[in-house]
Amino acid sequence: MKKSIIAMALLGTISASAMANQGSGRINFTGEIIAAPCSITAETMDQTVSLGQISNVALTQGGASPVHNFNITLSECNFTTEEYDRTAQITFNGTTVGQATADADELLGEYLAMTGFNDSEAANFYNVAIEIRQAGTDALVDLSGSTPVDVTDLQNGNNDLPFSANVRGASTATADDIPLGNFSALANFAISYN
Repeated sequence: MKKSIIAMALLGTISASAMANQGSGRINFTGEIIAAPCSITAETMDQTVSLGQISNVALTQGGASPVHNFNITLSECNFTTEEYDRTAQITFNGTTVGQATADADELLGEYLAMTGFNDSEAANFYNVAIEIRQAGTDALVDLSGSTPVDVTDLQNGNNDLPFSANVRGASTATADDIPLGNFSALANFAISYN
């Protein structure tokens, strides 16, 4: 009997040491509760759209890079109450080339300004910009926040709102005028339901 008790005590000690903390960490949960008929998916609320590596020659004389599509996804939409109809407006805000410099090319003035580039090239930032469109249209997204994109016929459930983006060069830019290096740009959006 004594041997059984000693064996069980020894086994308990071995098991406890095997379960000792061998690493730890933290999990931080964030989010926001909003008064709206839809949620915005975490993947499309804060997203990065890679425009790839672009040849400076492709951007000369107003040239453009290939178009890259992206979505803003509304999820778990519920329009069963009378409070909201099935429409929304999306406003975009971002620094345009015209806001960033008086030297803006007329073509690029309302396009999203880019930052970054190699130090020696940064002064030419106004020779390139990002154009954002509602996918399937020729209309540029207004980055001043004053003209919203109208979204109609939203459905219960999930709704993908398609957009596209690409880089455009200034209309008079030569290959030497196009800045080289990594770039970034930021546009914010807000949705209001009718």
